[in-house]
Amino acid sequence: MFIKLLLVSLSLAVCLVSGEEEVDITKGPPDYDKPWVEGWGFNKSDHQCWKKQHEHMLKQTKEHGSKIKVLFFGDSKTARFLSEGKAVWDEHYANKGCYNYGVRGDSTRQLLWRMHHKEFEGLAPKITILNVGGNNFKSNYNRGTDDEIIKAFKAIIKGLREMMPKSELVIVGELPRKSKTDERARYINDALMKEYNESSDKMIHFVDIFPKYRTNKDKQNLKLFIDDGFHLNEEGYKVLAHILDPIIKKLLKE
Repeated sequence: MFIKLLLVSLSLAVCLVSGEEEVDITKGPPDYDKPWVEGWGFNKSDHQCWKKQHEHMLKQTKEHGSKIKVLFFGDSKTARFLSEGKAVWDEHYANKGCYNYGVRGDSTRQLLWRMHHKEFEGLAPKITILNVGGNNFKSNYNRGTDDEIIKAFKAIIKGLREMMPKSELVIVGELPRKSKTDERARYINDALMKEYNESSDKMIHFVDIFPKYRTNKDKQNLKLFIDDGFHLNEEGYKVLAHILDPIIKKLLKE
């Protein structure tokens, strides 16, 4: 009995010292907070889904960490490279030291949470490719204004540079969108482009992909998207690979 009480007391002490409480992330989403405040992800139709994806990333890091040359980090645009864009991924990135850390539905908040929960522990990729932001446009617990989303980008970028200081960081800009959020995507791209094209940190590279997904009439090129108008189809991923490949080759010095 004494030992059991001692263990409970020690456990409480650890929580108090760390300032953190262990949260069951399968019980529900985090409370609403600003886009730069980390928060776990949650799938209403499968409460275990997001946790399983996080655990997959932890396993990937543990088993393949030393092999990772290029780390793709982001939301569904990154994750769907392995579904709609699988043929492109297999041709351009599979078995070439490239690893996918994309999770569908993630916003800036989930990326920050994952960064701070050991997904990148011990990693030193030559290149990290960041692609996120669109899910902060939704009216849920991840929502934020344009300037708040930009602040969240800066928090992620700062965190990645501190965690992996020898890794070149490629920031992929927002895609065109079929809704009113198209103007928001433009605004965020312009702000990030100005911030990081003029940055004194020459290991940060912003890539504006927006024009490549527009028609000659400055409309979203729907031929490059699936029916929802937000996610890329295989042709869209071919365009993305065409943009990224020369950058990756240059930064790898191959």
